[in-house]
Amino acid sequence: MLPFFKNKKVLLILIIFLSTLALFLIWKFKSKNTSQVIIAQVGEEKIYLNDFLEKYYEFKKEYSKTSLKNPKTRKLVKDLALKPLINQKILFLSASKTYPNLNKTLSQEDLIKKFIQDEIQSKIKVSDEEINSYFSSHYSEKIAPQRIKLQHIFVKDASLAQKIQSFLKNRPNQFTSRAHKYSHSPEAENGGYLPWMSRIEALPEFVPLFNLEKEAVSPVIKTSYGYHVFKLIDTKPEGTITLEEKSKEILEILRLEKERQLFNEKIKIFANSLEIYKNTKLLRQIP
Repeated sequence: MLPFFKNKKVLLILIIFLSTLALFLIWKFKSKNTSQVIIAQVGEEKIYLNDFLEKYYEFKKEYSKTSLKNPKTRKLVKDLALKPLINQKILFLSASKTYPNLNKTLSQEDLIKKFIQDEIQSKIKVSDEEINSYFSSHYSEKIAPQRIKLQHIFVKDASLAQKIQSFLKNRPNQFTSRAHKYSHSPEAENGGYLPWMSRIEALPEFVPLFNLEKEAVSPVIKTSYGYHVFKLIDTKPEGTITLEEKSKEILEILRLEKERQLFNEKIKIFANSLEIYKNTKLLRQIP
């Protein structure tokens, strides 16, 4: 043995280094062929390693490096990444069985969309009683804050903002045309109309807008973004939240809850009729 290697500690470190390097090179080589490596299979539908890794790396971003040192956490992340890929294959096979004549004319994505629409979304019904019950449980004793409806013009130049404000101060009915012409904000296409806003949602610089008279044009307001001019369209005073105000929102909440529940039930039923294989050995090897 060479004199250098008479130190057992140095030899051990070298062996660990070479072993780690070998594993890395093997993984690197394998990763070049991930489009051919099967990580899971649902019936005849294969899930390839490259598709899994794409999802896996997305999910890993949500976890700290420290937590990912825990094997249980890494397994959890791998399960979370693999689950939607398996569900997609389950849905595709179920859709193919339901619509055998459309399998060749529709893409996999469109076939799944049609299946979800026909077998899940179209089955969902939300009654008035359910909406009323949800409202009573979540909103009946809550107070809605004062809210205002505004039109908005946003520009980067202070002198231009002042010219616009001076023009509109006595011509508030031309606010829409000036928003189309000058404003750089996304709502300019809509004539500058903003959603209803409460004080809690407003920037500190915008709080004085709650004291404007209806149809009044605000002074130029400077923020870190640039310069703003507003017109007050309407005001809703503080008061009790009504069922009429919240019914559409509640309907959407209940629909999504029922869709999610039915989706999970369908996936479970379909999965029981299919053979699902996971390459657990390969999954364990992925760092």
